[in-house]
Amino acid sequence: MITSVKPGKRSDRHWTPEEDQQLLDLFDAEASWPLIAITLQRGVEDVQERAAKLRHEVELGLKVKK
Repeated sequence: MITSVKPGKRSDRHWTPEEDQQLLDLFDAEASWPLIAITLQRGVEDVQERAAKLRHEVELGLKVKK
């Protein structure tokens, strides 16, 4: 079991629309945070924060999930 993930290479870069969609898809598929972080090459906290922001935007209707 993965217990920690260091920030990935992309932790200092902006999120692309493709990464946002991949994050939402993995989140909806109930993937673990470490798996999502590894897949997106970002830190666990980065993906958790981004997921919270995206889910909030989806709930408000600001972004439409594809």
